[in-house]
Amino acid sequence: MRIGFYAPCNENNRQAGPLLGIAYIAAYLREQLGLEDVFLEVDAQRALERKPDLLAISAFSEKYNQVSRDVRLIRAERPDLPIVIGGPHISGLPQSLHRQIDIGVIGEGEKPMLGIVQALAADGYLDPVRLRKIQNLIFWNEDQTLERTPFEDRIKDLDALPLPWREMMHAWWPSLNQDVMFDRGVYTSRGCSFRCHFCMFSERSNLVRYVSTDKVMEDLQNILSRHPEQRHIIFYDDLFVIKKSRLKELSDAIRSEGLHKRVTFGCMAKTSFFDREFAQILSDMNIRLISWGFESGSDPVLHYLKDRSSSVAKHQKAIDLCHRYGIFSGGYYIIGSPPESHEDLARTYWFIQQNLPRVPVVGIYPIIPLPGTTLWQETAQRGLIDDQFNNWDQLEFLKLEDSYLHLNDHYSLPELKAAYDQQFVPLLNFTHLVFPPMQDRLQLSRAYLQLAASQIKTAFGPDAHLLELGRGERSLAFELEPLVSECHWQDQARWHELIETQALIPDGVVMTHSLEKCGFDSWQWQAVKELGKPVYLIVEQIGTLQHLLDLLQNRFPGPVELAEMFSLNYRYTLKSLTQRLEQEGYQIQQIDRFYTSEAVPELPPELTDFLRKQLPIQDFLQEALVFAYGVLVQPLASK
Repeated sequence: MRIGFYAPCNENNRQAGPLLGIAYIAAYLREQLGLEDVFLEVDAQRALERKPDLLAISAFSEKYNQVSRDVRLIRAERPDLPIVIGGPHISGLPQSLHRQIDIGVIGEGEKPMLGIVQALAADGYLDPVRLRKIQNLIFWNEDQTLERTPFEDRIKDLDALPLPWREMMHAWWPSLNQDVMFDRGVYTSRGCSFRCHFCMFSERSNLVRYVSTDKVMEDLQNILSRHPEQRHIIFYDDLFVIKKSRLKELSDAIRSEGLHKRVTFGCMAKTSFFDREFAQILSDMNIRLISWGFESGSDPVLHYLKDRSSSVAKHQKAIDLCHRYGIFSGGYYIIGSPPESHEDLARTYWFIQQNLPRVPVVGIYPIIPLPGTTLWQETAQRGLIDDQFNNWDQLEFLKLEDSYLHLNDHYSLPELKAAYDQQFVPLLNFTHLVFPPMQDRLQLSRAYLQLAASQIKTAFGPDAHLLELGRGERSLAFELEPLVSECHWQDQARWHELIETQALIPDGVVMTHSLEKCGFDSWQWQAVKELGKPVYLIVEQIGTLQHLLDLLQNRFPGPVELAEMFSLNYRYTLKSLTQRLEQEGYQIQQIDRFYTSEAVPELPPELTDFLRKQLPIQDFLQEALVFAYGVLVQPLASK
C-alpha cells in the first residue's frame, strides 16, 4: 500500500517542526505494518501523480481554502481515493470537515492513522463500522452526517515511538523548481502546560510528556551519523526550557558525547522563569539561538495574550542574560490584539528597537484568531465569526488587506497597516542590515574555528599533544582531533586529572574563549603558567562591531548591569592583552586576526558610510570586523 502525505506550505516555510509529526506517523506505520512506500509532497498535483492508495493531508487553518480547492480537483480525477486530514485546523475545528474528505484525525496521529490503514487494508475501503472502533476521529457515516469517535488520552510513553523517518522530509517545490529538504530538527517532549490566548495548541496540548535523555541522544546521534555535514539542530519543543533537572541531564549527556563541539543548537523558551542557571546550562550545551515569544512590549497586552506572570521586565532580563552568555535571541511579536492601545503599540516598537543588536532575529505578526484557541471563542462571542465561517484566507499571516479580520478596539485597520508598513517593517529591514556583520555565530564560529585549528596545527606541529581549556560551546576539540584533550574552564578536578594521567607532558595549551571568563588572577591561568609551555589564546575583541552596534542603538547598561558584566567577563583589546602578557612573563610570537568577513558578507555600503562619517579613526573599520584574536605566546623562562 502506498501512503501519500500532502502538506500545503507557505513559500518560505521549510522548517521541519510543524511537519515532523508526519515523519513520526510514517515511522510508526513502517514499524507496525512494515510499510515502506510512504512519501511527502507540498503540491497536490504531484501527490496525485504518485498514485497513492491513501492520501493524508496535514493543514493549518490559513491553508484550508487551498485544501478545499485541491480536494475538488483530486476527486474529479480519482473519486474513490480515500482522503484523510489531520493537523492543527481539523483538530481545532473538527466540525469543519470538508464534505469530500472522508476522515479527520483529531490530535496526535500515530494510533488513529494505524487504525485507518488497517481498516483500509482489511476491506479495500473505509467502512464506518470499523472507523467507529478507532479513537480520535471525525468522519462521514452511512447517513452522510458527521460522527465523532471518543477522544483517547495522548501517547504517554514517547519512548515507545520509533524515531521519526526523516528520510521522507523533502519535497519538490514547483515555485522554486527544485527538491527542498526540510531541516532536521528534534522534539524532546510533547505538550505545553501554558494556555496562551492565541495558541492553537493550548486547548489540546496541556499534557506535557518527555522523551528520555537516552532516546534524545539516540535521535541526535542518528541525525549526525546520517548527516555528518549538519552543523545546527533545532529543538522544536514548545517548552524546551522548563524542567531544570532534565535540561541539565540532557546538557551533560550532549557534552559527554562531544556533540556540543560538532553542532550548535537552537530552542524556544519562556521568559517568566528564565534565570542565570538556565542560561549557563544552555550555553554549556552550545545553544546559540533562543526563540522567545515576547508578543508585546506592554504588560497589560502581555497579560491578555499570555498570563499575568509575563512581563516586559522579564523579557529584558532574559535578553540581557543571553547576551552575557553569548546566546543570540530571536524575538516574536503580535500586534493588533483587541485591548492594545496606540501607546501599547508604541511600547512594543521601542522595545524591539532598543534591543535590535541583542535580538537580531525579529518576527512581527498581526493577531489571528485561530480555531481551537480561546481567542477564536472570544471572537465568536463578539459576533465577528459564526458557525458558518469559512473564509480561511482571512487567517493568513501578514495579509493586512481589507479581508483581514481586524480585532482591535482602539485603532482602525488602515492605522494598523500604516504602523506595520512605516514603523515595524523598517525594524525588520534594519535587522537584516545589522545581523550579517554582527558575527552570525551559527556560521562564523564554524569558519573561524576551522581557521584557528589550521593556525594551531601549524604553530605546534602535526604531532603535538595539546590541552584545551575551553568554554565548551566554542571548543576547538572537534576541529583538532586527535591532537587535543579538552577541559571545561570551570572543571579544576578534570584539569588535574588530565595533567596527572597524561603519558606525555602536553606540548602546549589552547585557551578557547576561556581567558575572558577567568582572567589572569585565576587558578586556570596559574595552572597554565605552571606547565611552562607555549599557549595559544583565542580572545574575543572588545572593540568588535557587536559592541559598537550596542552603543549606536543606545543600549547602554546601567551601573548594576555594568558591574555584573565586568565581574563575569574580562575584556581585552589587543594592546591591553599584549601588555598584560608581558607582565606575566610571556612573549608574543604570532598574532592571528579572525574577521567576520571570513564567514559573512562585507558591511552594507550604507552602514559603512555611516561609520566612516561618525568615526574619525582611520583603521577602525578594519579592526571592528575582527571577531577574535589568536595569540601564540611563549614563556620567556623556557627560551
